[in-house]
Amino acid sequence: MRSIKFIKFILIGVCSVVLLGGCNHQSNKPPKTLINPEILGSWSDSAGCSLELANKNNHLLAVSFKSAQHGGYTNISLLVRKDGVFTRFEVESAGVKFSGIFADGVIMIDNKLCQQALHKDANK
Repeated sequence: MRSIKFIKFILIGVCSVVLLGGCNHQSNKPPKTLINPEILGSWSDSAGCSLELANKNNHLLAVSFKSAQHGGYTNISLLVRKDGVFTRFEVESAGVKFSGIFADGVIMIDNKLCQQALHKDANK
């Protein structure tokens, strides 16, 4: 009778260690950022700033960006991260300074490239 209790104790201990090890292994993986579908599409303001964002193989791509202050960019891959209610994005490659924040249905472009918030184009 004692040996059965001892075997149960060992089995429960082994199962607990295996489960904890499996859970710990999962928590070490970096979180996968899924692109918010609301951010995709064409965006613009009344001062001539425009941005088109697309999802390419689960990576955010700035298909085109135009600004009265800067000229523009085409086909630049963006890093995306969630920061509370904000979705932040920035350029992956060096030499290009482009970043922005999406929140509450508008996009704010950093580095004074756009003076106003970008709103989604209704016709696109």
